[in-house]
Amino acid sequence: MAEIENKEKEKNPGGRPTKYKPEMIGQAKAYIKNCPDFVPSLVGLAMELEIGESTLTAWKALDADSLDVEKYPDFANFQGMLERLHNFQKRSALNGGANGKWNSTIAKLILADHGMYDKYDHTTKGEKITPTIMVFKGKDDNTEQTVS
Repeated sequence: MAEIENKEKEKNPGGRPTKYKPEMIGQAKAYIKNCPDFVPSLVGLAMELEIGESTLTAWKALDADSLDVEKYPDFANFQGMLERLHNFQKRSALNGGANGKWNSTIAKLILADHGMYDKYDHTTKGEKITPTIMVFKGKDDNTEQTVS
């Protein structure tokens, strides 16, 4: 009976225990520095850490107020490594696309993930342009033809 009570006390109050381990910071640094992939990515890092990409995405989105700083004092450093990975990927795509070492389509796809893309804004001061509608009347039969 006492054994059951001890297990109840050990439960993580927020659900499943985290997969985060402090040594993951070093693993992330090593992945970025010696990346075996064409370009570092969250999915590549997730595979190196043997966790899901969605887990990394969730960790990246955590705000400082929701972290147990006493239990995981270096977690903010890990989030910094995720940001560094993001920046390194963007820089690689920018440089590789600009100097022609990368296929331009691949560079463009990666940069779209970083909020950079070709976009033509067909608006005026944030408002959509409305077409001009012209109505032509027939000379003899009074028919109308609308062109926009």
